[in-house]
Amino acid sequence: TFNRKAYDEYNAIWNKKANRREEIDNVRIIYAAYLCAALQDGTQEKAMSWDEFVDNMTTDRAAVSDALLGLLSPKRKGDTGQRSE
Repeated sequence: TFNRKAYDEYNAIWNKKANRREEIDNVRIIYAAYLCAALQDGTQEKAMSWDEFVDNMTTDRAAVSDALLGLLSPKRKGDTGQRSE
């Protein structure tokens, strides 16, 4: 099942200027990623609704920020930040 509303909201966020995005927009980006992962894993039928997702998400703003950063600028697997010599 494809959640068209979540997809449309995600696209609307990317069409906003970065300085006009709100904190809830970050959560919507993470929710869209969650739904994509559920589609990829074949677990979309068990995926939480937006309301369930928000009710169950952490209130730790740093964790939300880290999750968003991981989505927007993922490190390669095994990347320790140092080059091999």
